[in-house]
Amino acid sequence: MDEYGGATGGVPAVIWAGGLLRPELLLTAVQRQAVSYLGSSLEGVSLDSRMLSTPAEELVDPPSRGVVLSGLVARGCCWSSAKLDGSVHFGTIAAAGSIHSGGDGREGRADGGGGEGGDDAVSGPTNGGTALPLVHVTGVGKSESGRGSPPVSGIVAPIPMVRRDQSTGAAQVLATLFLPAVADPARLALAGAVVELM
Repeated sequence: MDEYGGATGGVPAVIWAGGLLRPELLLTAVQRQAVSYLGSSLEGVSLDSRMLSTPAEELVDPPSRGVVLSGLVARGCCWSSAKLDGSVHFGTIAAAGSIHSGGDGREGRADGGGGEGGDDAVSGPTNGGTALPLVHVTGVGKSESGRGSPPVSGIVAPIPMVRRDQSTGAAQVLATLFLPAVADPARLALAGAVVELM
């Protein structure tokens, strides 16, 4: 992966995932990069992901491992810089309709809501969606504990990353992103939580 892309031959600092013809090939390249780095087999590598608080304009250099993706939308779930255990944790996933004030004012809701409130209802998949911040995706050994920085809540939810066929509307699952969550992963699955390329 390092020998492709850009005028200088390097990987761009941020890649717009929705602009790729075959984004699944990029994700496979991330896994292959991890195979080379870890000295394991492709079957022994999975994808790790975390949301970044850094705006795309401030990223100049690509990460040393993996890629940073933009152009992702949360549907059936929302993200927030949730306040857990007295500190702010950026990039936490919850079921749509259940995130309230994030402590620093940054939040996104897939159901179009916002602000504070007391409802904790799960709304199903929505037609709308909310843009996610940048997501750093890297390959890790399946035996490595704690997929990246473990969230304070202790919950990591598997959220499918999908691409929709424009003519049929069918969703193709490209990968699974493991993101910190404040909701039970089963509840997110019931809500139809996905991260979709836009």
